Amino acid sequence: MKKNKNKDERTVQLNNKIQSEGFALVIGVLSLSIFIKTYILDMPVAEYTTELVIMAIAVLYITIRSSTLGFNSFDYPMNMKKLIVPLTIAIGLLITVVSGVRNFSLYGNKYTGIMDGHFLAVLGVTFVSSTIFIGVIIGVLYSIGEFGQKRLEKKLYDEDK
Repeated sequence: MKKNKNKDERTVQLNNKIQSEGFALVIGVLSLSIFIKTYILDMPVAEYTTELVIMAIAVLYITIRSSTLGFNSFDYPMNMKKLIVPLTIAIGLLITVVSGVRNFSLYGNKYTGIMDGHFLAVLGVTFVSSTIFIGVIIGVLYSIGEFGQKRLEKKLYDEDK
């Protein structure tokens, strides 16, 4: 005979926090592994495909699962919403810097210098495309969160009737 133990809410929250930190640690280690394999060891994509797939599956699962349960991860106070655009631009800039350093270290002999027009054009295209891509990803995640929130509100409204 199983006993249904009532769990203390603090214990449940602490367990959730530990699991969340563990997930963040795993994603961080996977990201570090991809960075090292790409930029330091100069390995081809096939060498770190496993890490990319694991990260993509984990992020997709959490995004889809939280949206179906109605948890909106983008439901921040107004001052946090103001940081989304600068944060998107900062991430695009970071991607551009890392890509530019790698590009110049691999193909620097093909450029006349850092101020070469072709090199600057590549940096410009990288910045614009990565910033737009990050913005689209944030927009999609926001839309999924809003969909889940509306679904939860509808479910709660139907239960109240």
